[in-house]
Amino acid sequence: MVKTASAPRPALRRRGENPIASLTWPIFIELLLQMLVGNADQIMVGWYDPNSVGAIGNANQITNLLLIVFSVVCTAATILISQYIGAEDTRRVNETYAVSLLVNGLFGLGMGLLLMALCGPIFTLMQVPSEIFGETCLYIRIIGGGMVFQSVFLTYTAFFRSSQLMKESMLISVAMNLLNIAGNAVFINGAFGLPALGAAGAALSSDLSRMAGVVLIALRFRRRFGPVLKLDLLRPFPRDQLRRLLRIGLPTGGESLSYDLSQICIQSICNGFTLAVINTRVYANLFAMLSYMFASAVSQAAQVVVARLMGAEKTVETSRSVKRTLLAAVSISALVSTLLWVFCRPMLALFTQDAQVLELFQEFIQDEERGILLSSHITSDLEKVADYITFVDRGRALLTEEKDTLVEVYGVLKGPAARMGEVEPGDAIGLTQTKHGFEGLVRDKAAMAQKYPDFLVDRANLEEVILYLVRENREGSEEK
Repeated sequence: MVKTASAPRPALRRRGENPIASLTWPIFIELLLQMLVGNADQIMVGWYDPNSVGAIGNANQITNLLLIVFSVVCTAATILISQYIGAEDTRRVNETYAVSLLVNGLFGLGMGLLLMALCGPIFTLMQVPSEIFGETCLYIRIIGGGMVFQSVFLTYTAFFRSSQLMKESMLISVAMNLLNIAGNAVFINGAFGLPALGAAGAALSSDLSRMAGVVLIALRFRRRFGPVLKLDLLRPFPRDQLRRLLRIGLPTGGESLSYDLSQICIQSICNGFTLAVINTRVYANLFAMLSYMFASAVSQAAQVVVARLMGAEKTVETSRSVKRTLLAAVSISALVSTLLWVFCRPMLALFTQDAQVLELFQEFIQDEERGILLSSHITSDLEKVADYITFVDRGRALLTEEKDTLVEVYGVLKGPAARMGEVEPGDAIGLTQTKHGFEGLVRDKAAMAQKYPDFLVDRANLEEVILYLVRENREGSEEK
């Protein structure tokens, strides 16, 4: 790696390494404020027209999904720039600045155009009720027009974080939120003789505040780091740098993608109920985001510190820093969740006075006998916490059963391959021959042990049950 001999820019000064804890709180406040830019819309619109909350809530599900595209580049830029700063490689730092801004700017323009063009079909698939369908589309089209400001702002934020300057981007987020709240007060309710625009006014205010945020953070970046953004850095285009960004960012984005897709599915299901249910779910989602936001702030602070230490080849300090903060993140997240559970009704009353929403929200939060767990592939945790299991493969529900029945009653029938033909059709699911004999899933291991005394019937764990069900389902599909 080539290192420059010239004096480094301010971003590259060798300062004492800040502990993760000192970087976490400004990131937490910044994440909270960024969340409030979108959620302030639904809170303030809820005071104007409670039904509009559902419109903005549905729109936010889509914008949250698209923000993953921007986070791919932002997360990778934070890590790479931190490594290059640790290694004192100024050229690579500036290259990453330029490539990240260009790519995320293009992503922002592209995603905005997609939102404006395809919002109708998207919200039709999500089964958005006709009462709020038009308002939802109007809101998302206006937000889509300003999506590029969101992508550029988040990219600049990543630059400040990689240099451990979280407080500066946090202060700009504060200013942006104050502008958004002021704009909402003007455009939603129609202050100063302007027409009351409702949800459309909230979207317009969000776009204007994000545009102002981009101007402020770009000016602050130039003042702090100097004229480091130059077109010369993109000629020839640094493809290797782009590949590094995507190699780091795409796996991280994939983790978030699965969660946000599940939230869209849940929102689509809720859209089949009354507006009170839709609005309750929107508020519940806001509270859920608060519960895990601190852990997210800790992880982002750790990314910066760990990448800086790795760039400087300080592996022992890297391991120590991560372990020291993990326990704190888990403890504080649990505390926040408990407080939200205890004070859910008075806190929600700050956002809405709809008695039906308040009652439904409290019933859902505090009912200990109600729970939903979605798991894509991890079955070990299900055996510990689940009461009922529903297994879906290729769109078909193959099983709905009590968990205790699955692990105590189901079993695996095993025997020599030469005697596989003795098993009657229907007695074993997913019956197959292995190198040691044959095996298949049975729904009553005690009955099968009596029916086939010469064969072995073992206890089946949840993973084996799913394996045999999938095998049976896909073999049946191929035969059809």
